[in-house]
Amino acid sequence: MIRKLVPVTSDSVKRFAELRWEIGNEEARSYMKSIDFEASILRDKTDFFFEDETDRMATAISIARMVDRDGIANVMISVDMIEKDPKSMTAALFDVLRCLQDEVATKPTIYQVLPPEGLAFVAQDLQDTGFEKKITNCRYARPAGPAKPGEFPFAERARSKGYETVVLDDGFIKAVPDIFERLTELHNRGFASWETVTVTAPERIRTLYENDANTFFLALLGDEIVANAVCTHLGQNVLSPRLVANRKHWGSGVSDLVSRHLINHVAAHWNLPVIAYVDFRNAASWKALERFGFERVHETFRWDCSIPEGSQLQLG
Repeated sequence: MIRKLVPVTSDSVKRFAELRWEIGNEEARSYMKSIDFEASILRDKTDFFFEDETDRMATAISIARMVDRDGIANVMISVDMIEKDPKSMTAALFDVLRCLQDEVATKPTIYQVLPPEGLAFVAQDLQDTGFEKKITNCRYARPAGPAKPGEFPFAERARSKGYETVVLDDGFIKAVPDIFERLTELHNRGFASWETVTVTAPERIRTLYENDANTFFLALLGDEIVANAVCTHLGQNVLSPRLVANRKHWGSGVSDLVSRHLINHVAAHWNLPVIAYVDFRNAASWKALERFGFERVHETFRWDCSIPEGSQLQLG
């Protein structure tokens, strides 16, 4: 019997968050603590679950949908569960796919299956159904410690042009009361062409700032905020998500300058390794990380199955 796909609602979000906590690794749990996790689940509306025979919530599922710049619909699916062996994971995944196979594609569609980090599905089962394995993201890591000679080679070029960097704090916010609106505009413009980045809002950035795990680094040229980077303390390491810079300041060295500040700040306060994730296709980003002393330590992948407009997912 195919299990029923149940959407997470305000009535079930607490139990779902507890499930995510139970099945997540230490890094995932640290990230959950760094945000309002339940609010993000309800806001995104992409989370579902399966219950077992005893009505216990046992499988966490995410189904996100978007249309890319080429007009292709992407259906991104992830499955995680208490029983993490490949056969159980694959059985749950195929139950999700069966719940979706009656959908008729209104445009060319790619079903993308994203395995949890460190876990795997039964490859042959996916290949037999028409899925193809593709590298997606790269995990980079930098050992604990401050910037070394030769790293961040363009930072001083930016400084010589008048750029400077600061850590966002309450004093800065008092002096620049529209800071969160300005950071929102910087983020939304900078990531406008990124398919995997959602539009943000001032309230969301303020919430991130107010969480003690997060530290914001700003790059300034006079009164203009030209770049922003954020790091998140995850316990055993520090996550440095994407840096965003105003397009007209690309090539100035400001990315090196603000990233060097972040690395030296982490070294001075916690002396922990720094990790980052980049899209495999974005050579500029991963080359910058390598320039900053990061090394590629892991590649993540997904399983893709493409279907034409007017057709349905075929599972055999």
